[in-house]
Amino acid sequence: MYARMTNHTCSLIFKRLLVAALLLFTSSVFGGYVYEFESSEGGTGNVSLLVEGDKIRVTSEDDRSSDMIFDASRSTMILLEHDRKRFIELDKETIAELASQIEDAMAEMEKQLAALPPAQRKMMENMMKGKMKGMSDALPELSFKRTGESDTKSGYKVEKVLLLKDEVETSELWVADWDDIEGSKELMNSLQAMAGMFNDMMKAFSKGPMAGMISGNTTSNWFGQIEDIGGMPVVSVELDSNGKPESQTTLTKVEERKIEASAFEVPKGYKKQKMKL
Repeated sequence: MYARMTNHTCSLIFKRLLVAALLLFTSSVFGGYVYEFESSEGGTGNVSLLVEGDKIRVTSEDDRSSDMIFDASRSTMILLEHDRKRFIELDKETIAELASQIEDAMAEMEKQLAALPPAQRKMMENMMKGKMKGMSDALPELSFKRTGESDTKSGYKVEKVLLLKDEVETSELWVADWDDIEGSKELMNSLQAMAGMFNDMMKAFSKGPMAGMISGNTTSNWFGQIEDIGGMPVVSVELDSNGKPESQTTLTKVEERKIEASAFEVPKGYKKQKMKL
């Protein structure tokens, strides 16, 4: 049985990656940590992050119950769908296979369009134009602007850093110094591994019918350039097209505790689904 990669499933994957990246730095190799983030209305929902060594689990309180598990040592991400008792596993090989499927589908579509009479081809292209909006080899360019504005957020001294997408402000990141965050440096390798996988997915899906959705999810893709930020965002504010706050994710609690190994394993009875476009 195959699991179709719908826009909803893709959005869940990217949201888990982005939220996990936001929370990743507050972990420690000396013990497990649980971090709770609260999201305002319009955001991704309240999130709990469990971190133990090189494994991370993100659980969110959304309408569609699902968790994300990332294993940095294996560069593997698992998306659990609790309502269907199934899981989807992504690794470099799976991403490469999906990218190949997209390229084959695009080539076949272009071949079929070329065989149509000019008038019919134009009609088909107009019909597909909206669905394929955003299709491009080039992903939006992200950059950062340090404002020098300081404040205290979630008990940390922070600096306001603006995230820009193609030179347009899309997020306000309130960044705490790395040394002020518990265990912030120990899992840099995990962050880099997750960022690498996310970037591979972005490139793989930047063509085809999902390109517009992928382009939209690049808005918060700051974690691939975390060194440019100079710390960890403890508050992330998403901005609308007018530069007004749209949603906010805030660190509310940090707790150190032993986390059972089963928290990073697929529950018994869950069936593995092979992804296919």
